[in-house]
Amino acid sequence: MTSTYTKLESMILDAIESGQSTFRKMLTGGIETECKRLADATGASHTISC
Repeated sequence: MTSTYTKLESMILDAIESGQSTFRKMLTGGIETECKRLADATGASHTISC
């Protein structure tokens, strides 16, 4: 069984390992897209202010 957040967790760990150590640096490209996909799937808001 996989978690709903398995893909996102993996993407975040990869970003940290590649030196993207702040939330703002991580919240680009694939991670941002996956966050929005999860928000839409769960009915959560996906407005983020940094």
